[in-house]
Amino acid sequence: MKKIILLFLLVCVLSQIPLKAENYVISGKVTDYRNIPLSEVSISATGISFLSKTSGDGAFKLTLDKLPESLVFYLPGFMEKTVSINQDSVGEVNVKLTPLTNLGYVY
Repeated sequence: MKKIILLFLLVCVLSQIPLKAENYVISGKVTDYRNIPLSEVSISATGISFLSKTSGDGAFKLTLDKLPESLVFYLPGFMEKTVSINQDSVGEVNVKLTPLTNLGYVY
């Protein structure tokens, strides 16, 4: 009888422990139009509170509990780029940023 009670208590306790949700890993590289890696690019995920940056070689690796709707890549001097994310995007996402130009002005 004691074993049954202990087993019942163990099941009750274990049922209260939340199971770990699936993690989504998205990695890739951010470059400019000449394929030069861009470091310190800000990466934010829409729909969830998340912010990261690329490393010195333009690489990033994100481990997220929830799959975001999209990732937004921003670096001053470049156009912001939004990339839609879905189940097929999980894995590798490579991004090219376009530099901002002020047409009509001579520096």
